[in-house]
Amino acid sequence: MQRLHQAQLFKQLALISKFLAEIPLQLEHSVMNLRVAISTNFQVGNFGTVARLIQVIAELVVNARIQLPEQALLEEMLEVCNNYECQDKCLPVGDFSGALCYSTMRLIPGKIFRYCPFCTATFHPELHQACCFCNTVLMLNQ
Repeated sequence: MQRLHQAQLFKQLALISKFLAEIPLQLEHSVMNLRVAISTNFQVGNFGTVARLIQVIAELVVNARIQLPEQALLEEMLEVCNNYECQDKCLPVGDFSGALCYSTMRLIPGKIFRYCPFCTATFHPELHQACCFCNTVLMLNQ
């Protein structure tokens, strides 16, 4: 029973790391978030997500002209993802907007959510009227 609970927590960690990797940060922090997201999503079998995140980290590296020590490992992981036809095993399926509520760290159901035009944070439409981080009035996405 505990092993099942740990597996579910790891799947949630993979999902949250995917969203955290998409937050615009300084280059070093973005690379760190992407590495964690790639690792956790690869372990749970979200190969489509891993392939997209590897492309993002590759673009960051090329634009910043830096070298990653694990470049060969990322290329091997991308090859594995392509062998599995970039399928995601553990991402939720259903009527989700694809946005993560920044206050609850849960997926926002439906297609409507509020977002901050200043810091791009997203929130459940019924929870907040102003951004928790920068206190900007939230816009409604429809």
